[in-house]
Amino acid sequence: MIAAMRVADRLGRGRAEETDRLTRLLERLGLPTSLDQRLNSRAMGFIGSDKKRRGDKIHFVIPRLPGQTEIGLLDLDEVRSALSPD
Repeated sequence: MIAAMRVADRLGRGRAEETDRLTRLLERLGLPTSLDQRLNSRAMGFIGSDKKRRGDKIHFVIPRLPGQTEIGLLDLDEVRSALSPD
């Protein structure tokens, strides 16, 4: 969830405040939120083998505001770049 929120935010389709809000909520629930530690090169490689991939693009669920999503066709490099640590 945090990864999808980060992609939306960095593509200008989401809001950083919503990503922060989700992260705080997940932390309060005791769930892992250390995204950058989990997105190593092996994990990033799985993005390219996703069943929603079409050539060098992937159908990606983009969360907008709570309760609002869209499905976008994004370049794999665009997704990888958006998931990279700041």
